[in-house]
Amino acid sequence: MPAFTDWVGMVEGQASMYLASPRVAEKVTGERTTLEEMGGAMMHATVSGCADEVFAEDWEVIAAARLLLSYLPDNWQEAPRRGAPAEPGRADWAA
Repeated sequence: MPAFTDWVGMVEGQASMYLASPRVAEKVTGERTTLEEMGGAMMHATVSGCADEVFAEDWEVIAAARLLLSYLPDNWQEAPRRGAPAEPGRADWAA
């Protein structure tokens, strides 16, 4: 698995992740595919699970990463900030 991280954001049409090219896949399986189908952002966000979120622009990924990192303390000696727990968005989890 090429992505062992806690969060991966990818830009639609720009980001890709694959272990072999479409040409190799065609030689091995006989199936024609594209880079986007084989390892594009939407495929990894909806099929493989390697991507957590897909964005339209680079700045959106950077903003999301900054937001995620803002929840962490500034250094390893500080404890994370605590907040009041939020009520669940729905009560019927068993349904």
